[in-house]
Order: sequence, then structure tokens, then C-alpha cells
Amino acid sequence: MTAPNVVEQIEDTFLSCSICLQCYNQPKALPCLHTFCEGCIEDYIKKFTGNGNQGSVQFPCPICRLEITLPEGGVSAFPYNHLITSLKDTILSSSQSQNQSGSKGDRPDFPLTDRPTSKKSSLTFSQRFGQFDSGPEGFVNISGLAVCPKTGRIIIADCSKNTITIYIPDGDTKNVSFKCDCSIRDVAVTKAGSILVTVSRSGNAILREYTTDGRLIAQYGDVYKSENPFGIAISKRERIIVSSLQRNRIHIFTDRKKHAFSFGTGGENLEQFLFPYYITTNSKNDIIVSDSGNHRIKIHKTDGSIRCMFGSQGSALGSLFYPMGICVDDYDNIFVADANNYRVQLFSPKGEFLACPVQNTFQLGIDVKPVCVAYTKNQLIVSLRGTRFSEIQIYDCDTAKFKTRPKACCSCCFFRVGHTDEPLEAWS
Repeated sequence: MTAPNVVEQIEDTFLSCSICLQCYNQPKALPCLHTFCEGCIEDYIKKFTGNGNQGSVQFPCPICRLEITLPEGGVSAFPYNHLITSLKDTILSSSQSQNQSGSKGDRPDFPLTDRPTSKKSSLTFSQRFGQFDSGPEGFVNISGLAVCPKTGRIIIADCSKNTITIYIPDGDTKNVSFKCDCSIRDVAVTKAGSILVTVSRSGNAILREYTTDGRLIAQYGDVYKSENPFGIAISKRERIIVSSLQRNRIHIFTDRKKHAFSFGTGGENLEQFLFPYYITTNSKNDIIVSDSGNHRIKIHKTDGSIRCMFGSQGSALGSLFYPMGICVDDYDNIFVADANNYRVQLFSPKGEFLACPVQNTFQLGIDVKPVCVAYTKNQLIVSLRGTRFSEIQIYDCDTAKFKTRPKACCSCCFFRVGHTDEPLEAWS
């Protein structure tokens, strides 16, 4: 493929707004991770709601239909997608250089990545499963991911199909899938093995509990049914933590599913959240929140008070751009699905950058990015979502070398995403 053709392909794939079908003009990223021209999304909101610049307005994303709350500052308050802007600048520079040099195809494909030179095969790609398909065997929009600690079975929530799938790794037993009669979001597994699901449009509940064969056990949280819940986690003390996108706060439930207290409000201050999509807990029962709209991770004590915070918007290692799913390893290191940077990053329990184990996921397809992550028994599980792309990838992942090491150097990428059944290269 010649360089001009590669440039055109990248422009069509990554740099075109799905509303106007033209090259992005002032690209704005929504909390659902889709990007549009600022003017396009503003016009869309006006047509949909009659007002494009008023706080508390909700509208469905033009692509995934997820309900989005318009910030108080209107469309201009949505963050710019600096990765798109940077890619546009690189493409322009590449095209100008190509025209000036007069070369006609002797140049390699556009370098979306740079390979580190030192290699160490410590971690490997293990397997993948699932594909984009609205049928019973496929996924459309994976929104939740959890692992049963007893059986190792992987629980997957698909918010487009409103289905729960239980993937059985042994390969000899058929996977189980059941459909919910409401809108579902994230999932978690109790010590007893039942499945907790955050739900909306389900009557009087924000939580439902199911058996592994899909039988509804109970539903909880009727007072908070209109809060648009999303993330869910269960602490070692069996407390249930649920995030609310409508009011940008965190709800704590007891082990008996009774509401205990809530904390947080909408905003960008230390005690506030903006689209707290995903949550997890560590061995100390701290509550770790992916504060997506503020491009940061917050760690709270069990009473809701802040312990520490890390991350800011950017594309450099250690920076974040709409972080989504989070999980911890055996040493409380934190994996973050840095969705709009197309990578997964690893941080220490105190938020120090350690590694970038998965990167450049856009190589797998149009706008493919990591959304959910889970860790179990030296394996990192990542859900990937893009345009007509939905898949789970599993990596063998031993993070013991980060047990005491506070920091890592810049060339610390463990492995790379790729569609190959061969072990992936690892770097240190």
C-alpha cells in the first residue's frame, strides 16, 4: 500500500466525523468515548432537545445511544480529543513531506507505533473470544466484566443486547447466556456466586441479583432508580459500591444490600466526580473510582474521604483520556483502561505510573479501544470495543516484579495487542 493510500485510509477511518462524514473540526469526546465535531454534536443536541447549551439536558449518543448528560458549560465543556488533533497534524505533516520528497510508494505504512528495542518475553497473549454479532453468540457493546473467584468463569454484560454471558474457560462446557428485561450496565460476582447487575428502566431498582442460570433473585435500591447507575464493585467486606452518572456520586450498600451512605457531587474539585463510570476496591477496602470526565483516578477510604488522586488529561505515559474500566492485581497495583488513548496502563497503589501493558488498540479496527478490565490468577482480561468490533482478550500477566518497585522507566511496555495466536512480544 502506497503512502498516499495509507494517509487516505487513516483519514477515512480515524479522522472523519460520523455525523457530517467530513474531517473532524474541533473534535469533542463524549463520555461514551465517541468523538464528533463540536458544531455537529451541538446541532444534533439542539435538534434532539431543542436546546444545545443548557445544563441537565440529556441526549443519546448518535452512535451507541447511551444517555449523555450535557455539562453545565454546554458542548464546549466536553473535552477536546487531542489524540485526533495530534493525528491530524501528523497526517498533514506526512502528506507534505511525501509531496516534497516526490517519493511514490517506497515508503512503509504510516507508523502508528514505535517498537521499543529491548525485549523480554515475560508476559504473553493467551486467547481471545467473542466477536461483533447481534446474535446469541456475539457481543455488541460490552459494558461490564467480572470474574468469579471460585470458578474462574468470566461474566460479561452487554448493554446493547441487555444480556449476561458466562464464559467458561475450560472450553469443554458450553457458555451460558441469558437476557434481562431491562437496561443493564456493569456486573459483579458475590462470594456466594450470584451475579449483581446495575440496571435502569427496571421499575424500582438500580441493582438486580441473578443466579448463574438467569433466575432473578431480588432487586435493590428503589430510592435511587432514576440516578442512571453504572459501575459496581464488591469489597472484601461484601459491601456493594455503585456509581451514579446522573448525580455524579457513589452509593455504598451493606452486605445485606441496604443503603448505607453516599458521597460525591458533580464537578471537578477534589471531592467531586464527572461521569464516574467504573469502580473497584483493593485489599484495604479502599474505593477506587474511574472519574472519566475529569480524566483521573480517585482512591477513597471506606468512609468516602479522599486518600489520593492521580492522572490528568493527556496522551503521555501516566496521563489519561477518558479512563474507563479499572481493576487491581494481587499487590493492589491498578490497571486502567485508558480508553481514548487506546491503551491499558498500570499504576502503583499510590498512583505512580508503572507500565503500559496494552497499547495501540486502534490497530485492531476502527476506533477499537479498551473499555473493561479484570485481573485474576495472573491473567489480565480486557474487553475491546470499536465500530462493528467487540471482543475479549486474555493475557498471561505476572505483576510480581512490581510488588516493591515504585516506578518503571518509559520503555516498560509489557506486550502489544494483536490478532495473532503466537505469544506477543514483551518489553521492559
